[in-house]
Amino acid sequence: MGGGMDLKDSFGNEREYEIKKEGNKIIETTTYLLPEGKTTLKGEHPKFRDGVTCAFPERQCCNYGTGFERCKYMKFISWGNWECTFQK
Repeated sequence: MGGGMDLKDSFGNEREYEIKKEGNKIIETTTYLLPEGKTTLKGEHPKFRDGVTCAFPERQCCNYGTGFERCKYMKFISWGNWECTFQK
């Protein structure tokens, strides 16, 4: 057990992982690193729209994930199918 490791998750998000032992406890800590200017991590659904056609261009994903909720403009169509309803 010991120092931190730099890893990427299955979506390519950078994270630091640390595991340590304190008494009879093992503590695992994962710290995600957001790219400059971004407010979410990359996730299951990549951005549906780009630039000025997107309500939240600082997001990296339209779906939910660690540290954020699904974009409010995502409309459920059917299992696994979503649509962006944002109208500029």
